[in-house]
Amino acid sequence: FFFQAEDGIRDAQESRGLGDVYKRQVHGDAAFKDLYPELANAFGIPVEKVNPFMGQQMMDNLLVDYMADKPLKIAYKSDLWKKLYMLYNIMMIYSPYASEEQQNLFTTKLYADILKYITAAQKGSPLKWVTYSAHDTTLNLVIAQLKVTGWSCLLSNYLEGRYDYFYGCPFVSLFSSSIILEVHSDDKGAWFLRFFYEDKQYAVAGLGDIPLEKFKEIVAASAVANFDEACLGPPTPTNNGGIPTWKIATLTILGVAVLGLAGVVGYLVYSLKKRDSERERLA
Repeated sequence: FFFQAEDGIRDAQESRGLGDVYKRQVHGDAAFKDLYPELANAFGIPVEKVNPFMGQQMMDNLLVDYMADKPLKIAYKSDLWKKLYMLYNIMMIYSPYASEEQQNLFTTKLYADILKYITAAQKGSPLKWVTYSAHDTTLNLVIAQLKVTGWSCLLSNYLEGRYDYFYGCPFVSLFSSSIILEVHSDDKGAWFLRFFYEDKQYAVAGLGDIPLEKFKEIVAASAVANFDEACLGPPTPTNNGGIPTWKIATLTILGVAVLGLAGVVGYLVYSLKKRDSERERLA
């Protein structure tokens, strides 16, 4: 299984929910507060306006400028760049989500799909390769839910002055990051998986070779049981009661078409009556 993160930049998102919990912890940490004056000086803004969410946006801008060969407000891979990038990575795991359940909604169907293909392989499917394209935030969730990386590990590295990309736990996805999940079976018929992130193998639950049943146990812990209701909510007068979106769109198009046709017919009738009235007047 191969996952590829897009290289887009998201618009700014409002601070809320689960992201707030972690952002408040990061904001209250003395190590990051010491970073704020340096960032304020580099970007020419008042220090009291600097916060973790703004730091995330600063890094987004720097990465875009770097890829576009534009002048950088912070020297590439300088100590300040590395510190800000660490803050950016901590924020990226949690800030886009309102709750833990919302995090799990983003990966429930993905894991179910992966397990479907693994089951097919066990039954002799000739399929050898499956590719998924996903947002970088989805890859971030996968490596966090599988405990390959995490907030506490990244913050611990920051406090110890360790800014290397692969020190103990990797950073979250860079542009065009990838995950490879290899599926194997041994000569005894036992199935297991190997997890690679950015071409480097990582242990999942402390295991390099992850037994299939253990992998199922891990992903089940982050699965949302009633996915459709959790996404849509129970039928109410204010939602569509579970009607598929394509049906709503079809009905809307048909309604517009009927109204348009009625307008055309009305105009033709009006034109004919007007023409007959003009003939009578001339006669």
